[in-house]
Amino acid sequence: MIASSTRMVGQPVVDSQGADVGRVDRVLIDLATGRVVGVVIAAGGVFGLGERHHLIEWSEMKVDARGRRVVLDRPLEEIAAESPLSTL
Repeated sequence: MIASSTRMVGQPVVDSQGADVGRVDRVLIDLATGRVVGVVIAAGGVFGLGERHHLIEWSEMKVDARGRRVVLDRPLEEIAAESPLSTL
């Protein structure tokens, strides 16, 4: 499957149980290889105020094309605790 990065931005992000955890804020690309390495998820807050940003590696998620959403393999709290960019 091929999708534009602009199509990914704004897509909902859910945990493995289907609970909403945020939305895709940015898609990160390795310029040396041209491959997507991860996304930044915006979570929490109201109308963009107080939201937190978390780096999620591509290997930590799946794209559900039919549901037009990103599904995390592990709970966001667990991934965010390991994220070097958890407060962009």
